[in-house]
Amino acid sequence: MEHDQMYGLTFKDESGTVEVQQEGRLGYEQYAGKAFQRLGFGMNLSARYHNQYATTTEVSGMELLVDSRDASTLGAHNYVVSESYAMDALEHGLNDENKPLLEAIYKVQQRRWEQTGKVTAVSEDNLDRKPYFVYNTIFSDDIPWAAITDKGEDMSEMRSLSVKAAFSMAYLFPEREYSKVLREAVKEARSPKGGWYSGIYEDPAKGFNKAVTANTNGVVLSIFLHKLYGALNQQCDNCGKGAKLGEDFLQRNKDKQQCLGKLKTASPY
Repeated sequence: MEHDQMYGLTFKDESGTVEVQQEGRLGYEQYAGKAFQRLGFGMNLSARYHNQYATTTEVSGMELLVDSRDASTLGAHNYVVSESYAMDALEHGLNDENKPLLEAIYKVQQRRWEQTGKVTAVSEDNLDRKPYFVYNTIFSDDIPWAAITDKGEDMSEMRSLSVKAAFSMAYLFPEREYSKVLREAVKEARSPKGGWYSGIYEDPAKGFNKAVTANTNGVVLSIFLHKLYGALNQQCDNCGKGAKLGEDFLQRNKDKQQCLGKLKTASPY
């Protein structure tokens, strides 16, 4: 952690040379930055959406906030996807900064559906076929609705409706008509024994994206948790028993450290 940002270390070559790289782009950077901020790290830049790297662009006739850092020179793509904004809301809660951004993420995907007839809720997802992982984005590297690998290779033929994105958008905007469309579109995208599939390919010939992952199902479970208790980290604020860094970090007394009290149950919506 340095200069209010997150940094990672990678081995540059076989010699073992270590390279320091700034981590995160607009969206996931703020989602992660807020978590580190709660642990006491200075994240004034990474935890804010409207920082010096933020700019705007137009997608499907709507203005969106995007990251201005260029993948061609810095090597990191500025993916705009649903998941980071949804998880920020589910875990950290909504405020005057992220609420309008989440609204824009929802509306631009509704706009694409209105313009193309294709039900749209996109995020990064595992695939059940090669290349096995694709970033289905609202915007990336100056391209609206880009579907690419982490190396920037075009994967438009693998574009899909993401189950986790559809459910999270529908949950966060429950009374909207488009939310009903999203719920209806993905309600059968599941394995009776294995959980929710990752998505449904836009190409009808491909059908379901039957990759079953902890990521997709973890997001669905996060929605249930929010439905029962509200934003998780706000619950930690209320009980005063949030995570602390130190030697006893993992040595917790289960009864005394139970933030949520008596467990509840929720039925699918």
